[in-house]
Amino acid sequence: MITGAFPIWPSTLQKDGLIFGIIFGLCFLILMKTKTMLLAYQFVPLKSLRAIFLTTSHLLILMIPVLLDEVI
Repeated sequence: MITGAFPIWPSTLQKDGLIFGIIFGLCFLILMKTKTMLLAYQFVPLKSLRAIFLTTSHLLILMIPVLLDEVI
Protein backbone atom coordinates (compact mmCIF):
# COMPACT_ATOMS: atom_id res chain seq x y z
CA MET A 1 0.00 0.00 0.00
CA ILE A 2 1.08 3.54 -0.71
CA THR A 3 0.55 5.72 2.32
CA GLY A 4 0.94 9.46 2.73
CA ALA A 5 -0.59 11.12 -0.30
CA PHE A 6 -3.19 8.38 -0.74
CA PRO A 7 -5.53 7.34 2.06
CA ILE A 8 -5.43 3.67 2.98
CA TRP A 9 -8.12 1.66 1.22
CA PRO A 10 -11.00 1.52 2.04
CA SER A 11 -11.33 5.13 3.08
CA THR A 12 -14.59 7.05 2.81
CA LEU A 13 -13.05 9.41 0.25
CA GLN A 14 -12.16 6.61 -2.13
CA LYS A 15 -15.47 4.82 -1.56
CA ASP A 16 -17.37 7.99 -2.43
CA GLY A 17 -15.05 8.62 -5.35
CA LEU A 18 -15.54 5.09 -6.64
CA ILE A 19 -19.33 5.37 -6.40
CA PHE A 20 -19.22 8.77 -8.13
CA GLY A 21 -16.88 7.36 -10.77
CA ILE A 22 -19.17 4.44 -11.52
CA ILE A 23 -22.21 6.72 -11.80
CA PHE A 24 -20.27 9.19 -13.97
CA GLY A 25 -18.96 6.36 -16.16
CA LEU A 26 -22.45 4.97 -16.69
CA CYS A 27 -23.83 8.43 -17.51
CA PHE A 28 -20.94 8.92 -19.93
CA LEU A 29 -21.74 5.63 -21.68
CA ILE A 30 -25.42 6.54 -21.93
CA LEU A 31 -24.61 9.99 -23.33
CA MET A 32 -22.15 8.59 -25.86
CA LYS A 33 -24.78 6.18 -27.16
CA THR A 34 -27.21 8.96 -28.07
CA LYS A 35 -27.73 9.68 -31.75
CA THR A 36 -26.07 13.10 -31.62
CA MET A 37 -22.80 11.63 -30.38
CA LEU A 38 -22.96 8.70 -32.77
CA LEU A 39 -23.37 11.09 -35.70
CA ALA A 40 -19.94 12.52 -34.92
CA TYR A 41 -18.42 9.02 -34.89
CA GLN A 42 -20.37 7.52 -37.79
CA PHE A 43 -17.17 6.75 -39.72
CA VAL A 44 -15.56 4.88 -36.83
CA PRO A 45 -16.08 1.09 -36.84
CA LEU A 46 -18.39 -0.15 -34.10
CA LYS A 47 -15.82 -2.39 -32.43
CA SER A 48 -13.29 0.40 -31.96
CA LEU A 49 -16.10 2.70 -30.83
CA ARG A 50 -17.08 0.26 -28.10
CA ALA A 51 -13.46 -0.10 -27.08
CA ILE A 52 -13.10 3.69 -26.80
CA PHE A 53 -16.26 3.95 -24.68
CA LEU A 54 -15.27 1.14 -22.35
CA THR A 55 -11.68 2.31 -21.98
CA THR A 56 -12.66 5.92 -21.32
CA SER A 57 -15.33 5.08 -18.76
CA HIS A 58 -13.01 2.56 -17.08
CA LEU A 59 -10.23 5.14 -16.85
CA LEU A 60 -12.69 7.67 -15.42
CA ILE A 61 -13.80 5.16 -12.79
CA LEU A 62 -10.19 4.49 -11.85
CA MET A 63 -9.09 8.14 -11.85
CA ILE A 64 -11.95 9.79 -9.92
CA PRO A 65 -10.72 8.70 -6.45
CA VAL A 66 -7.21 9.95 -7.22
CA LEU A 67 -8.51 13.27 -8.56
CA LEU A 68 -10.76 13.75 -5.53
CA ASP A 69 -7.83 12.97 -3.26
CA GLU A 70 -5.74 15.64 -4.99
CA VAL A 71 -8.52 18.26 -4.80
CA ILE A 72 -9.48 17.75 -1.15
